[in-house]
Amino acid sequence: MEQIPKEVIEMAEDFFGYMSNEEHINLINEYSAKQVKLEIFFTESLKVIDDKNVIAKCVKLYLIIYRCYQYYDINLPQIGADIVTEEMDKFMNRYDKRFGTKTTDKELCNEMKELTNQNELVDYACLKIFGTDENPVKYNNPKLWYNVYSLIFCFIIIMNNETRKIIDKDLN
Repeated sequence: MEQIPKEVIEMAEDFFGYMSNEEHINLINEYSAKQVKLEIFFTESLKVIDDKNVIAKCVKLYLIIYRCYQYYDINLPQIGADIVTEEMDKFMNRYDKRFGTKTTDKELCNEMKELTNQNELVDYACLKIFGTDENPVKYNNPKLWYNVYSLIFCFIIIMNNETRKIIDKDLN
């Protein structure tokens, strides 16, 4: 499966940048209807985030990432709760294995690049989650970055794996 090009990500960001809150809500509802279990996972994951600005950032990332996967022009069937739960568990197990070891933002992002083969999308998400060395994103709670990171990257992994299944099936 080819990577989502940087231009597609930029167009998705621009697309949502000019929308009103009402238009955002309409698209969230549209996306939610297409992927009910994924939306439930996303909504439930947001409940542990107590910063409204961070929630808004996560919602915008969700919309942009979802739109980016439309680049593949496939009809993605409903993703089941079992798949969402399995991928969340795998993600958490990956992190738990490293518990107590110091891992940099760059290492986390590189790991996601290897896992998804979506370099541009991972770079974009990492920039929004972590910022840059010169201008890091500051969170009011030291654990909040991990909530955002795990939510966004579980979402990317699920979308990526399920999209890849359809594309691989169509190729065979």
